Amino acid sequence: MDVLARAEVLAAAPVFAAVPAPALVALASRAVPRVVPAGDQLATRRDDTDVVIVVATGALDYDGFRHERGALLGPVAALTSAPITTRALDHTTVLELAIDDLFDVLAEQPAATAVLARSLAARLREAP
Repeated sequence: MDVLARAEVLAAAPVFAAVPAPALVALASRAVPRVVPAGDQLATRRDDTDVVIVVATGALDYDGFRHERGALLGPVAALTSAPITTRALDHTTVLELAIDDLFDVLAEQPAATAVLARSLAARLREAP
């Protein structure tokens, strides 16, 4: 998957939708594509580094919910250093971003920070 295809996948994630194209391409150049066969598990910890996952193709199950193209998984886990594990429902391709790369975008792009904050607030409201 080339850098422009990775940028298109990132743009499908609501948190990155307002990020200007040059910044999105720069972020995409640091995103690592990973293929996950159906039924395999995928965690958000890589060699003592936390990552967030953006679904490119296929679908992942996390907490009983199906997450498809553009879904961002793991930001809370990365913030708390408590990795999550997902399971591929289909043959799935994801992009992995180091948490520091996500932090860089959030520091430079207030609109992205606002989208992520609203998303996290909604999850808190829905929690039992």
